[in-house]
Amino acid sequence: PIAVYAPALESGKYTPYSMLDDTQTSFGSYSPQNYDRQTHGQVTMFEAVKKSYNLAPVWLLSQMGVDTGISFANKIGATLNAQKDRNLAIALGGLTDGVSPLQMATAYTAFANQGVQNKTHAILRITDAQGKEIAAYKPEKKQVMKASTAYYMTLLLQGVVETGGTGVKAKFNRPVAGKTGST
Repeated sequence: PIAVYAPALESGKYTPYSMLDDTQTSFGSYSPQNYDRQTHGQVTMFEAVKKSYNLAPVWLLSQMGVDTGISFANKIGATLNAQKDRNLAIALGGLTDGVSPLQMATAYTAFANQGVQNKTHAILRITDAQGKEIAAYKPEKKQVMKASTAYYMTLLLQGVVETGGTGVKAKFNRPVAGKTGST
């Protein structure tokens, strides 16, 4: 979602129903496979996310360019290693250094907030022994992606936990969006 699907949607060249190639392809020496070792031909982006296919996002990243994926990930707080992660494996979460849970949560919150990202914080305020405020958190928000990109990504991720998605066991009585399969 962070390095492939969201930047593809952000570009305006793709929608959740754009057709992606989920056929066995080698990209130089890199030959990814789907988890079930099956290929599915032409699939929509929606289906590729819902079923956690591997070949479709690698193909899509190859079409967009790795730099586009890295740039978008960095922009929303999932900082990738610009030299060591410059490869198609980032489409499947294959990162050299990885990202922290905090970076991942920060990046994903923009999907749920119409593309707006709030500055991550843990402390709301600090007071002295008499209750006098010494410091307080000042909310900082920035638009990191189009609202339409965030909306489409949320729809795609909701499909994962709906009937037939790979995360159906995470479904419960409220709106839920999720992702399975990524490293």
